[in-house]
Formats: sequence, structure tokens, C-alpha cells
Amino acid sequence: MRSFLHLPLIGFFALASVSLVQAQLPMVDIAMVPLEDGRYEVRLRPDLYFDGLFAAVVFTLRWDAGSSTTFSFDEAQELSDIGMSINPSGTAVDEGAYRYLSYTGFGGAPFYASGYAWNADQEFVLGYFIVTNGPANVVVVEDEWTAGHNGNYYISLNGQDRTGEIYEVSTRIATNSSAVPIVGVVPNPTRDLARLSLEWPVSENVLLEVIDTQGRTCARSSFVTVAGSNTIPLDATQFADGSYKLQLIGDRTQQSTTWVVQHQ
Repeated sequence: MRSFLHLPLIGFFALASVSLVQAQLPMVDIAMVPLEDGRYEVRLRPDLYFDGLFAAVVFTLRWDAGSSTTFSFDEAQELSDIGMSINPSGTAVDEGAYRYLSYTGFGGAPFYASGYAWNADQEFVLGYFIVTNGPANVVVVEDEWTAGHNGNYYISLNGQDRTGEIYEVSTRIATNSSAVPIVGVVPNPTRDLARLSLEWPVSENVLLEVIDTQGRTCARSSFVTVAGSNTIPLDATQFADGSYKLQLIGDRTQQSTTWVVQHQ
């Protein structure tokens, strides 16, 4: 589920300092969601648009002490593009009935330099924990131990504390048929080829329609989703420059997003 949106790069260098200084910064929440394949998906959710410097993030996992479970973290590609890597901060520590391990990441470049942005109230994937010797009763947590060991959730944007809340997703995305699908296109605008990324709640047949600004259907295709993350290739070379609506219609779910084709 990647909901970073590419932005036009024309003129962004001239606006760089204005963007960092004048833009109102969002508060950013965090959640961790178990997936059916055994991984844990870490999601962030800003409440405002943001394309500046994702400066730092800290969060702590807690699971049962005595467990043989170990974790490795696979960050989203967009984080690599801005020079951020999420790594353990020290080693796992047992305290009472629980085991703790904190993770930190530091950004090296603003999002606009790579053509990315975050949208308000739209979840996006920070990365995935790959579990060995699981499953594990694991959560992102703030408690007495994390407060005393610099492990509370923290996020910095443009060097400012914009820490939100740890929120919960009550059901697995793979089994929640009423969940809202998350759709994004990267890169957007598109010159030639792009990928349509879907975080879809169920496995089903989906009809994809490309609709122009006059309401005309320019193309149709169909595919079968899996419950969870899906990637569909898009070929912009068959379309004229302009803005298009990508309408996705499933047996039980529907969603749409905007796709901009810009060949020059």
C-alpha cells in the first residue's frame, strides 16, 4: 500500500525554501497492522499535505518476553529515495513480561527533491516487519519502559516535533471487506510507464476504467486482486496529455483516483 504521489518537478527548486518555511506541518499518527502473509505493515497517517523533510522517526515494538521471534525491517522504496533507513536502536531488552526493541530513522533529503508528497488523512506504508519464528504478539507501544528509555513514538518534520498518536486497525486488511481501498499512482504525472498501487481489502475481480475530463471511457481492463497489496502497470503512451480518472469497480468494493499524463 503505497500512497506517495509524484509531483511535477518544474519550478520546485525555486519554491524549496518557501515550502519548508511557510507550509503548515501535519501531525502524523502511526499504526502497525498484521498481514495474512505473516508480515507486519507499519503505516503513517498525516492530517495535512506535506512534501518537505521527513527528518526523523522513532518507535518501539513490544512483544512477549522469552519468545524466539525476531524481526527485520524492509522500508518502503520512497524512504530509500530520500536517504532514510529504519534500523534497530540497540538490542532487544526484556522487562517483566515483555521484550522491547526501538527503531529509528533519519531523513537525508526533502520529499520534493525526489518528486514525492504525502496527502492529508491518507495512510501510507512506512515499511514491513518480516517475522522469523512468529507469529508474535507484537505492537507499537508507549508505556513506562519506553518513556524511560527514549523509546516513545516520535516524528520530526522539517526539524519540528509533529508526533501524533498510535492508532489501531481493528481487523486485518486482508479480511476486512468493508475497509476503504487505498489507491495511488507512481509516478504521477506520468510520461510513459507508471504503476497503480492498490491496498485492496478482499480478493475479487476488478474492472479498471480510464475516464477523461469529458466523461468518456478511454480504456478498460480487468484483473483479480489479492487481499492486501497489488501493483498494476499503466502505459501512458497510448493517452494524450491531460488528467484522467482511474475508476476501479470490484464485486464488493469501489475506488477512484486521478492520473495525470504529461509526455513532456
